[in-house]
Amino acid sequence: MELENTSLRMLLVGGDKLKRAMKQPYTIVNNYGPTENTVVATSGVINPEEGSLSIGRAIANTRAYILGDGDQVQPEGIAGELCVAGRGL
Repeated sequence: MELENTSLRMLLVGGDKLKRAMKQPYTIVNNYGPTENTVVATSGVINPEEGSLSIGRAIANTRAYILGDGDQVQPEGIAGELCVAGRGL
């Protein structure tokens, strides 16, 4: 992302949670997947101007839950443990 690029239209990043992003003339898509999952579990377009870098939403045939104490599903925006379910496991 630090290199100037005028021909790229989309950059797919993956592996770990994206830690930083800079405004670019191309679209940045963050693909996230914990080790236990087959490559990608969540995906989402990144807008560096929003401030936070989301891991996106669950991809097809995958479900992602944020669980709190007692394995209760957390409301949106509340921190917890990421649990992934679906065909990629």
